[in-house]
Amino acid sequence: MGDTETNEMTAGLVGLAAALNNAVPIVVILGQEAGWSDLNVDPVLKLALEKTGQKKLGWTSLIGRESLDPNFYQWLAERFARRVPSESLTTLADIPASAIFTSSIDPGLPNLFSTNGREPEPVLLGSPMPSELRSLRRPPLFYLFGRAGAGTQELDPPMSRQALSQRRLQHSSSMLLAVRESATALGLIVIDGFGPNGDWLRSEDLLAAISHAPKGGVVWFGADPLLTEDENDSFQSLKDSGIVVREKRSLSEAYAILRAMGEISQPEKWDEPEIISLQGDTTFVVPPRLRLITEATASIVDNSWTGFLPPFSSPLDAAAFQSFHGAGIGARALVEGIRRGYVFRRDFEDDLESKVERALARHHEQSGAVILHGQSGVGKTIAIGRLAIFGRVKARAAVLIATGNRIPQPAEVSPFLEEVGRHASVTLLLVDANGPVQRYDELLSALRSGGHKVVVVGTCYSLGNDNGRFVAAPASLSTSEQDKLTELSNRYQRGQSKFDSKTDHALAKFYWSLPESRGGMADGLSREARYVETALRLKEVKPRPKSGVGALAVALVAAGYGESYDRFFASDITEHNLELDSPAAKVIDYVMAVSRLHKAVPINLLLRTIFSGGKDTASVDVETLRDLFDGEDLFRWQRGGKDQSELLLCSRLQIEAELVCNRRLATPSAEAQRIIELIANAYRAGTDNSEEAHFATDIVYALGPDGPARDRYRDSYLEIARCLTMLRQKHGVLNARLMLQESTLRRSYIRSHEISPEEKVGVLAEATMAVNAALAAIDLSGEMRLYAAKRTREYLLTERAATYGFLATDSAQRGENSDLVWSSYVAARDAARLATGRAFGYQPLDISLWVPIRVLRESSQIGELQRAELQADIRATLDIVDPTTLAPDQAILFNKQRIAAAEALKDTELSDTAFAALEAAGSAVGYYLRARMIAPTRPEFGEIASEADVVAASKTSDYMTQNLPKIIQDSRCLQLLISMEWIKATGRWIFRGFRQPLPFDSAAREKLRSLVAELKVCDAEKFSPQYRYIDAVLQWLTGDEESAIKSWRALGRDTEYLEARRVANRNIITDVAGKPIIFSGLVVKSIGPGRWSVRVDGLNRVVDLQESDFDSDIALGRTARNFAISFNYRGPIADAFYLRGH
Repeated sequence: MGDTETNEMTAGLVGLAAALNNAVPIVVILGQEAGWSDLNVDPVLKLALEKTGQKKLGWTSLIGRESLDPNFYQWLAERFARRVPSESLTTLADIPASAIFTSSIDPGLPNLFSTNGREPEPVLLGSPMPSELRSLRRPPLFYLFGRAGAGTQELDPPMSRQALSQRRLQHSSSMLLAVRESATALGLIVIDGFGPNGDWLRSEDLLAAISHAPKGGVVWFGADPLLTEDENDSFQSLKDSGIVVREKRSLSEAYAILRAMGEISQPEKWDEPEIISLQGDTTFVVPPRLRLITEATASIVDNSWTGFLPPFSSPLDAAAFQSFHGAGIGARALVEGIRRGYVFRRDFEDDLESKVERALARHHEQSGAVILHGQSGVGKTIAIGRLAIFGRVKARAAVLIATGNRIPQPAEVSPFLEEVGRHASVTLLLVDANGPVQRYDELLSALRSGGHKVVVVGTCYSLGNDNGRFVAAPASLSTSEQDKLTELSNRYQRGQSKFDSKTDHALAKFYWSLPESRGGMADGLSREARYVETALRLKEVKPRPKSGVGALAVALVAAGYGESYDRFFASDITEHNLELDSPAAKVIDYVMAVSRLHKAVPINLLLRTIFSGGKDTASVDVETLRDLFDGEDLFRWQRGGKDQSELLLCSRLQIEAELVCNRRLATPSAEAQRIIELIANAYRAGTDNSEEAHFATDIVYALGPDGPARDRYRDSYLEIARCLTMLRQKHGVLNARLMLQESTLRRSYIRSHEISPEEKVGVLAEATMAVNAALAAIDLSGEMRLYAAKRTREYLLTERAATYGFLATDSAQRGENSDLVWSSYVAARDAARLATGRAFGYQPLDISLWVPIRVLRESSQIGELQRAELQADIRATLDIVDPTTLAPDQAILFNKQRIAAAEALKDTELSDTAFAALEAAGSAVGYYLRARMIAPTRPEFGEIASEADVVAASKTSDYMTQNLPKIIQDSRCLQLLISMEWIKATGRWIFRGFRQPLPFDSAAREKLRSLVAELKVCDAEKFSPQYRYIDAVLQWLTGDEESAIKSWRALGRDTEYLEARRVANRNIITDVAGKPIIFSGLVVKSIGPGRWSVRVDGLNRVVDLQESDFDSDIALGRTARNFAISFNYRGPIADAFYLRGH
């Protein structure tokens, strides 16, 4: 643009200059492009579009039909807070607007427009409207589409196109109706930064809002808008009528030109007076020029701040409470909210006021500023606001209050202090900046050097000091504070708040329970995190003397060549402010992402990840760590390891970690990525019982579907699993629990995502290799053997069965030929049976149900004989599962499988042709299915078989016994036959109930023992614990005591810490009528405290005796009387059950 055009006074410039010089109301309407241009694109918009995968520029591209991530606007608010405003935005902020309407969602606009002592009042809802629609001092700032980081759905920007339409209808339209009243007939409406194609504000809504303006009442700045034909007709009509004046320059450029040409003067006065009443009935009227200079950095608390408060109706009071607890309120609104009782007074405020009162009385004796310290969310800002009221009403001092991140410079407040000093009064300077103590002391010292009477009160984060001039704001509440908090919650939340006032950090949890305050809480934590990040960054570049300097180096230093220094972090790591990828930023992200899952990260692993191989963490000593993290209250230290020598780092509160993660990382995938970076550097996670191993296994479990977040991180399951595989293969980290997760997470990823068949097969193959490698390593001997706890081995076996099951069902779903489907199924069935034989939970049985059910349902390729095998497997597993022993969640799973099984088993009567074909193929399935049709069905509840069931069991037993040679190698047939023989001998359902009778007839015992032995021969590896127990009992009853004891010892070891009912008395020796037989015996040996061995009279066999079960004294050589003999997984036991009322 040439000089001639630049200096030309166009109609738009003339109109703006006239409005400024005549001090008429100026209403500014800012579009989302205000302050930015095609040559200088808003960096936050660029990042937002990248995060959402959009390539087209413009805020309209940001939202579509699908909703954005719930934490997206929290993440965006953090980027807004880090962005440096453009020069154009800074210029716009100097315009003395009486009201501002904006489609921008930048939460920093109130601070930006807080120039020349103004205190903009954000308006986020269309109803109720603010009491003042225009004010030079406190201009309302209308957020037409909400504000990023507000914390609630109603106050946040829209998440989708549908939400955008609802926001327009409910709030934006109501706000735009106020444009005309804010401007009045004399005022000027200026529009800037509006691009119809990229702005959420629709052209038709904007044109309607300005259509009633007087001639020359609207100046439209910027390039010509690209409008539709109908909209362009309306726009041209407004131009032709003289209502809209066009100006091609931007508003910031026009304002700068007018100032440079001297066409406008700086504002000299506000539209309201400021009077301060001081001690001795002295009145101080603040001159306009002094007010402008002072309120550029601090608010002057005048008489109007503590004057009459008009009463609110109930709806207005509720809305004001909501606005007060939202983010971004000004100092004046803070004071008003305190006076209206929207907060309660904390106990530490008495001490704070006492210290300030003494300081005001003897200000010349103060050694430094009064410091209020504490973590975010404990009421420091509220206390500062209440202190302002105290300073004005009780102490009658002049009060300045400064909020935000900036501490005023002495020169900025000295003129005000000087004028107050002429009235023989003291100034109370309140600075809520959470800055270093030294800065407040330096401010006080500089002001005193000018002879000013001043007391400085500053805030900072926790120091651990509450003596002298320091006042601590504790996180925990006293009993009286708890009562006050409960009363406040009941008054405004009607008892619906989900928090406990008696818990630690109850105040923070109360703020979290208020939806409108979450944005403010997150904003405060975000500032604290940025403060800590800055502190860490300063420490990271601070040079540190290298250790181990040699004699030559010492000589060179002495000769003046300078000492050798080392940086803590690698010097070539650059900082990208908005990306948060500097080492200091990553430290916070790592700790918070881990703490969100209730974990702490080992400090060695944290530093190793930061260094990423560039520095040896072994050289980092404790003093260096202390230097790096000392004084950063955002973190908390924990100790771990056997000797508590391991240092771990976590957040103060899990809630705080959650809020910080939402602001800085936004999405579960971004959080998982930070944790994956930690896992990838956990080279020591293979060491048994090391803190790093515990961390790796715990955090991976927490990320998975069974962790506290459930499926929140489901999109990262595959990446986490592959990171674990890389850790094992590349760095040799062998950890059975991590190898288990390699497979589990891959399976969970497949279950929660729609992926191509090829990718699915590949992922399942990876899972299979991981679990097979773990089981193979466990079976090795010597140094190469991988240690795994019993429970972990169980889970690995179950996981392998599930993985093979996925392969089988996937093969069936893809319609592969019958041979491939069947071979996959057999592998899964064998794995499930092996897991059933080794594990003690329901999960392997569940796999044994859903795999054949799905293969039967999905595959159209398998033949009739294979279908019969699948049906037999389903029925056999249903017979094994006892619903009465299942936990509630297991019972739900089983009932689902039972319903699916009923559908799969309908019309399954076996034809003679199919039976003959099965028999010819050497399969016993035909016999099993026909026997199962004869056999009784176990009822849902109950232990005793009915007479009809006993008859049916006898028939089934006879049929199977006749064909025993043909079924002797089929485990399904043998299990069914054993169950039928048990009913015949005892009249009870096998494995159900406690202290159930054992077969009395010796022939029945021998037959059952023989059948159980045959079942064991079928496959000893798959011999389940239940049958191992029955085998030992029958051995003992038939005289093979030595074999029985060996079996019980093995069973006892295998079930220790795994089987909850391991010591439950399952069966008891009874007579022919099923009544317990009473025995006596000689105490022959002590086998432990209160435990004895008793040789039973008449049986000449030894049983265990628990002394606490008997009323009589038990001692070596004495006779124990009146006991029955029961059995559990540890062996036979003397059972005085009748003494306990059984």
